[in-house]
Amino acid sequence: MKKKLRILTLALVSVLAISCSSDDNSTPDGGTQEGKTKDIVLVLSQEENVFNIENSKETLESTSIVKYNYNEQYRLESMTLSKSTGEISQGDNIGDTKFIYNDKQQLIAIEYKGVKQNEFFYENGLLIKKIEDDIYYNIINEFKYDSNKRLQEKHRNSYKKTNNSTKDSIQISTYQYNADGLIEKVIDQKTKEVYAEITYDKDKSLFVDMLFNNQLQNAAYLHEIDMIYKPKHNIKIIKDNYNEYISTYEFDKAGYPIKETTTEKDNKSGNIERKTITTYTYKIVTVKK
Repeated sequence: MKKKLRILTLALVSVLAISCSSDDNSTPDGGTQEGKTKDIVLVLSQEENVFNIENSKETLESTSIVKYNYNEQYRLESMTLSKSTGEISQGDNIGDTKFIYNDKQQLIAIEYKGVKQNEFFYENGLLIKKIEDDIYYNIINEFKYDSNKRLQEKHRNSYKKTNNSTKDSIQISTYQYNADGLIEKVIDQKTKEVYAEITYDKDKSLFVDMLFNNQLQNAAYLHEIDMIYKPKHNIKIIKDNYNEYISTYEFDKAGYPIKETTTEKDNKSGNIERKTITTYTYKIVTVKK
């Protein structure tokens, strides 16, 4: 169920767009670039193959191919998702997804087949609220920052879709950062329980210029902050209360990951239950600062 949820999230929410918060002086080789332009990385497509593992036997569970199209401002304009069980098929295309921006080029809503699925609200250039609408719940995530504009808390309020919109739960998460300024722990504010632990490699990420980060989709405690949190390195391990996700990467000559292999291990049984292989294509474009 978790992997199917990830694919659905990918289709409707985790679309790739350009972030206004990337380092203006950064270049793909890690150096600096003078002048009035900068280089950014655009992910063009990704193919995700999910394998179920039982008794050490791998069975292809699902395949999804996502292609991204951008407008002249390099904002996401449209996408095509093709998916099948077994062999890759281009026949099952899901479209009708609309991305709505304000005059500051901030994403403010995502619509699917004319129905608003997500809304985003900003204050002083920071995302402060994200509203998610699914079949059974309305979920409101509110974000709080420290004086350095670094994410400090996430308040997750879940409402059942009943006549009186009863609040079902509230969850407040806090974040612990390592010396490189990367989140290493997600902690429950009240109980101090560690929801998730994250470790990273030292290589370049494909998603630092993107509005969403596919690598954050494995953990429920991370995917809700991917519009805010921009790790400059790739995630190696995510461990939450139920699963441990271990990722390895293959890099091209420019040092970007073009293939990601992630295994999903059940913490209780210790068994590896799924393996996901994702390949990416991308291009580097030069834009005005």
